[in-house]
Amino acid sequence: MLDSAQHRYVSCVTLWEFGILISLGRIEPNMRLLNVPEGYDLLPVTPAHCEAYAELPMYHRDPFDRMLVAQAQVERLSLLTRDDRIAVYGEHATVARYSEA
Repeated sequence: MLDSAQHRYVSCVTLWEFGILISLGRIEPNMRLLNVPEGYDLLPVTPAHCEAYAELPMYHRDPFDRMLVAQAQVERLSLLTRDDRIAVYGEHATVARYSEA
């Protein structure tokens, strides 16, 4: 799916969450996690994303994951995830299930 995508994005929300997890010692302090990989563009948070976030049902309580869904909805992007809890938002955004082969 990623290989065939015309555009690939990493949300600034993902980088923010990595920064928090590193600062809390919950993941290894690998600063490469805070960079946008080559071939990807950074997706900032916009007011439209915040409006969509506010209107999402509370199926999932993680604010970072909910913002990723809101961004996917507003930007009409597919959200690639391994998290089954995010998949419940399929009626609000295109959520694609990713599994490692």
